[in-house]
Amino acid sequence: MKTIKTIKTTLLLLAALPLAAHAGTGWNTNDGGALHFLDPANWDEGDVNGVFPAGWTPAAALNLRFTNDWTGSFSFLGSIAKDTTFYGRKDNDSGDQKRTITLEGDLLVQPSASAGKLVFDATVGFDLGGETRSFLCYAPSTADKFRVSGPIANGNLVLGGNGAGMTLVGNASVGGDILVGENTSLVVNWATAGSTVHRANDLELRRATLAVSAYKGDDTAEIDALRVSGRDVPGVSLVTIAHNNYVGTLRADSLEIADGGTLAVMANDLGAAADATATTRLMFVEAPALAGDAGAAGTPGVAVLPGVVVGTAANALPTGTINNSENYNGLFLATYDAARGVRRLSDDEIAFGVSDTEAVNLVVTNGAPLSLAGDAAVNSLQLWAKHYRHAVPEISGDGTLTVKSGMVLMTVPKNGANLNVSVDFGSVQGRFFSVGPFGEQAKILKPVHGTGGLVFSKGMATSFDTTVAPSSSARGFAISTAADYTGDTYVQCVVEVGSNDFIPHGTRSGDTIVNGCLSFGSIAINGLFGTGAVRGTTLAVGEDGSDGDFAGTVSVTTVNKVGAGTQRLSGTATGTLNANAGTLLVDGALTGSANVADGGAIGGDGEISEGLTFSEGGLLAVTIADGAAPCLDVTGAVTGPVAVSVSAEERVRDDFEACVLRSGSALPATFRSATKGYKLELRENDTELWLIKIPVAMLIVVK
Repeated sequence: MKTIKTIKTTLLLLAALPLAAHAGTGWNTNDGGALHFLDPANWDEGDVNGVFPAGWTPAAALNLRFTNDWTGSFSFLGSIAKDTTFYGRKDNDSGDQKRTITLEGDLLVQPSASAGKLVFDATVGFDLGGETRSFLCYAPSTADKFRVSGPIANGNLVLGGNGAGMTLVGNASVGGDILVGENTSLVVNWATAGSTVHRANDLELRRATLAVSAYKGDDTAEIDALRVSGRDVPGVSLVTIAHNNYVGTLRADSLEIADGGTLAVMANDLGAAADATATTRLMFVEAPALAGDAGAAGTPGVAVLPGVVVGTAANALPTGTINNSENYNGLFLATYDAARGVRRLSDDEIAFGVSDTEAVNLVVTNGAPLSLAGDAAVNSLQLWAKHYRHAVPEISGDGTLTVKSGMVLMTVPKNGANLNVSVDFGSVQGRFFSVGPFGEQAKILKPVHGTGGLVFSKGMATSFDTTVAPSSSARGFAISTAADYTGDTYVQCVVEVGSNDFIPHGTRSGDTIVNGCLSFGSIAINGLFGTGAVRGTTLAVGEDGSDGDFAGTVSVTTVNKVGAGTQRLSGTATGTLNANAGTLLVDGALTGSANVADGGAIGGDGEISEGLTFSEGGLLAVTIADGAAPCLDVTGAVTGPVAVSVSAEERVRDDFEACVLRSGSALPATFRSATKGYKLELRENDTELWLIKIPVAMLIVVK
């Protein structure tokens, strides 16, 4: 069975596919009431295919009986105007009769309207057939539209769509792993009062939400590993827990936060005293590693959870010195202990100034800006605004502030927040997290040091910002300083960089992963990865010879590929691409032109809307894989001498031939193969350049 690591590929492929379309065949009645799902009379041509077509609009609540087990798949494309419930009772029998639906494919919910709900009650279970199946919900409304009360067994589950997700009701569980995709939610609630239910094996959140709720007693939802994605998704994943005046607990074997990932836990009374009767808990069998100096609980030197922020549910404020406005939901840094689980730092575990004797969890409020006289060390740093209308929280100084945990939380009020002191993260990953309801920015004004790389993430007031466009409501960080840190840089929100020497490049190691939006004037970086957006005037990529693979949007006036590595662009690009060194692969669509210099190479199977110019010594790079070669499609003219360099991932058959370059006008007559064993030929009125393998027998040299 596939593991959670491999089913990520499934989700990424599904995200790239168009939504399914069906003809008007399938369920053929809009009647409500109790009907037989397996009755051929209810299906066009008697074909029980599980398709509820676009014209399906039930006139009243619909109860569909399964009188036997069934194998197939579902597509809900009509208007879910009323609640539709699937259940497994026998005819004329009020008792429970379990029925099993064995899925042959994915389950798609793509209705034209969704005032009602789709409900599979406890008498119906799913068998995933030993495969990874996707439940894709694209309901116009995102609230609780798809409920499952029975077991989901024999496979892994991927949840995708536009936020509607799935609700596991009662003691429903998944017998394999669950991956919750971007902008999608998994809700777990209404367990039998006072019960503990193992809900899934490993559960991974990809900028997604997991919501857990107690019902009529102290309820515990158990899973194996709780994982938070980071490298190829933007933003923050969210766990919410509600107690309803009981003890609501989410317990996992372990917590794994990937580089670039951030977990926000929003829950009232999170980690209250061990004997509390109305509390929420996030517990782990294997205690998560804390970061910073390991001071005792209840002291300002207590270590913190890296990559985790916690807050309260709306309008439920924490008490104490840092009593926050509801505009920030009490968002704060967290720690962990075995009795109480994940919990917010208490008032006794923070300090409002640095200490000469220990590294503290430093809080700088907008009412008391802090100026450092020299170097200092802290566990964590939080720039804190008590209210969004208050003044700018700021820390300044000429020395260096060492942040041992790597955690910096900047609560940004209406007028911004300023980090005006040099920060050193040592060998740990530096994590900058910004939160605020306005478009003001968290400003980084002095150099950043360290060898563990950086992560930039952002949340809004009561939710978490997933917008990547640099707009007034989505601005995250503004950086106006050089730096000398090394390691990968994760841009998971909007980051505006004003210095060419902030992000590592050249002799400073570390790639740049952009899943949010990186905005700049002119900068240089090493390898570029991610799925977000880069916007600016000039970008030099690949300076240290690193490879890169970027699937997002490039809106840059001029991109210069430098260094010996290979940079792939598989999204959309606007501007001019210059392959000055190494290899630039265009696998997406370029609106603009491209140039290949001496020592550079271009390739890929994408499209270039304008011209492609080769200088003497520039190459067209072709890689043969699985018996095929990519073809670069150029709408404009191709000029200059074309030299083709060939590499192969396997032995190439003697009869191999493929078009490797296509133009909207006649290709230049000057072309050659730079690789022995291949020849080139113009076809289709000289608009296509074909690569042809020379049979081995013809390569014999007669002396």
